[in-house]
Amino acid sequence: MSAIELLDNLPEIPDETPTLNVMEVPLPQTRWVLGHNGVVQMIVKANSHHRHPFTAISGVRDAREYDTRQVGIPLSGWAVFRCNGHTVERGYLFDEKGNVTPQEGRTHPLRVGESALIGGPKA
Repeated sequence: MSAIELLDNLPEIPDETPTLNVMEVPLPQTRWVLGHNGVVQMIVKANSHHRHPFTAISGVRDAREYDTRQVGIPLSGWAVFRCNGHTVERGYLFDEKGNVTPQEGRTHPLRVGESALIGGPKA
């Protein structure tokens, strides 16, 4: 794999306004992560748990086209997955299971079979 790369030519996709219940309390949102070659490129909060907001970006597949529990998240090309309960920022690395980690001194994205749950060389 090549060095860690952040893409700058992505369209801006804003977070969706939360849906409110009858008591005007916001319903929980899903954080969708757009990754490219194992690196988090964009995080967007959306109201849908089933449809990601990255349909405007060419080459990004519908998240329903692969079941991440069965085949894993692709580490090459585009990847879309839900990130719930994790701290995630642009530039973080992800593994095939959707776990994310800061770069921690790594000079390349995680490889197939390498876990994001194991610290990097400068952790």
